Amino acid sequence: AADDEEPLIPGLPALDSSALTLVWQALQTGTDRISADAPPRLARSGRLAPGPIGELGWEVLREKAQTLLDRACALAPFEGGRHQPAPQQINLSLAQRRLSGQLDHVYSDRAGGLWLVVISQSKTLEFRHLLPWYLQWLCLRLDRPAEIGVHAALVHLHDKDGVRMLGAHSLPEAQLRGSLSRLIDGFENAAMTARHYFPRTSHGFAESLADGGNVAVAHKCARDLWEGSDWSNGECAFEPGYNALIGGDAAFLDREHPQHGAFVELATRLYAEIHAAEHGVRDAA
Repeated sequence: AADDEEPLIPGLPALDSSALTLVWQALQTGTDRISADAPPRLARSGRLAPGPIGELGWEVLREKAQTLLDRACALAPFEGGRHQPAPQQINLSLAQRRLSGQLDHVYSDRAGGLWLVVISQSKTLEFRHLLPWYLQWLCLRLDRPAEIGVHAALVHLHDKDGVRMLGAHSLPEAQLRGSLSRLIDGFENAAMTARHYFPRTSHGFAESLADGGNVAVAHKCARDLWEGSDWSNGECAFEPGYNALIGGDAAFLDREHPQHGAFVELATRLYAEIHAAEHGVRDAA
């Protein structure tokens, strides 16, 4: 079976979480350096190739983990090797709804503020990374008194901008509640939302517009992300194939198609609401 074969290339599978495990273990023990040698459990796991190829694979993995750890250690809750877990129970009333649950990756800083920390191995972020992070921060922010600082950090592997932040700016509670309500509406109407929402394509379209591209450029960006290229699968080809089943030939990108308006509205609204939380942009009165 393929799973029984020894790896013959340095890299680990794209979904392998070894780097994240190394980062969280380092944060929990208060160290700011990843060991020069692979942990025994990983070395014996069979995930690294034998010999020089495996040694190179470990160096690549270690460099990735160290980059993430450096960025995480710069956050207020981890400064100076500090590590104060503060998991938070959520019990939030929102109109006729009640949201309850627990957020585990929350830490306290020296000033008594709360930090929701998410660490991702991705170099580029899209809605599949941003929306869960933003949603959790909304719930925590709305469920805690305004005088308590509530922040969220998303650490990732972008070459330059490796940390996204929420909570540095105060926003009206009504604005945040409205955003959360609209998100929940979308989740509750998933059968309809799925026809015009695809995390990578939708984000690429909205980001292109926000970066100053015109509508034609944004449509080309979205279509490229959907269809892919000779060297990269597009979102339509993602396993297990639901995107291709629902999105088909990308009719939602056709300006004459009934779903196109909904695609544009949802993509740009989600992008704008996350941007507002990052940069303190208030809704127009």
